[in-house]
Amino acid sequence: MLTVVEFENAWAMSLKMYNLKQHLYMTHIYEIRTKWAKPYFKGVFCTKMAITWWTESANRTQKTDAYVCKSVH
Repeated sequence: MLTVVEFENAWAMSLKMYNLKQHLYMTHIYEIRTKWAKPYFKGVFCTKMAITWWTESANRTQKTDAYVCKSVH
């Protein structure tokens, strides 16, 4: 797994390489990186559970993964 420093360096290189420094979506997901980037999950236990979502518009069942997390600090 990447360390926080490795993640930050890789993120900065990606933004530079693809000219995304001013991209609003990339800025937003970076701001919430502690919610999705694995290097920030150290000390947090997560287990995977399946959730079934019904979508009336598609009239079908769609499965997705959800995570239940608990800090172990």
